[in-house]
Amino acid sequence: MVWRTARHRQIWNSGGVLALRAKRGRKPLGLPVPLQIFEKAFPTGFVVGTINNKKTHLRVFQGYLDTFHKGKKFEDCSLDELIDWGKNMARDGVGRQVVSNYMETVRTTLIEIGNIDMSDLICKWQHHHACVERECHTNSPSQAPICTWNKWANLGARTQHFLAVMANLGSRFGTAQGVASHSIIKSSSQGENVLCLELEDLKFQPENGTRAQEIWCSCDITEPDHAKRKAACFFHGYGAPRFPFFSRSSVLDLSKQGIRPHSIRRTLAVCFVLMIEEGYSLSVKRFYAWLRWSYKPQLKMLARYSNGFSKYSLSRLPPFKELILNNCSLE
Repeated sequence: MVWRTARHRQIWNSGGVLALRAKRGRKPLGLPVPLQIFEKAFPTGFVVGTINNKKTHLRVFQGYLDTFHKGKKFEDCSLDELIDWGKNMARDGVGRQVVSNYMETVRTTLIEIGNIDMSDLICKWQHHHACVERECHTNSPSQAPICTWNKWANLGARTQHFLAVMANLGSRFGTAQGVASHSIIKSSSQGENVLCLELEDLKFQPENGTRAQEIWCSCDITEPDHAKRKAACFFHGYGAPRFPFFSRSSVLDLSKQGIRPHSIRRTLAVCFVLMIEEGYSLSVKRFYAWLRWSYKPQLKMLARYSNGFSKYSLSRLPPFKELILNNCSLE
């Protein structure tokens, strides 16, 4: 089997027998739980890729049980085996976010089966999950760096255009990559700068959500720098759109400036928080819907993405202010 990254080898080796089976070229293991149980635990809203990832999480856990718990069946497991598995992955050097994602999938499934009750969640989960996270804290992957205006200005025009598309869509890198001419639902008419695109590769799609995303003119007329004023505008910044937006040369271009594709979503989150601090009336729910996040009152995603926002000011960042007002103003 060809391993895509060292991290994949690391994760799969935490369920030793599963890795051995894969290397021998045997057929992949089936789900360790009935399909109807899995579909109850993870109902509609996730794209195929995310569903497949969650199935992989369950298979890796079953491989761990085969290796370290003498082939214990999934339906006989409790929270204790889940915590042991998390600690095992932490000791193997797997990053904190990855460990958390794998454990969360298995925990949700065990709750659906009925193997974890409320007392376990209250008395055991929070404490032991925090202990596991502390064990792999030093292996936590770093966040994507913020894209400052200085970095943006040093990028090539093609790369700038792609980042502007990502910012307007509020989308992940994979989603923006999939945008093509056939994605256009409605194009701008005379005197009206608006474009509606259908997004195909969404990581999460709320049940009542839509795959359509409207784009409006986002020129910042308050910006004195003429080049910066229209840098994030889909209509006036870069001329007619060229499909596909992203080119292979843009990868090297981003790397030279120390930017990752995910930097744009982090930068949007930082801009959003800075605008709220400056007194703008913005809707957090609309921001979550724009970025296709599942809204929860704890606002963990916004807190994580805007981490370190106090180090920046709106003047140091790309001109996303008008863009955020278009998508997140209180109605």
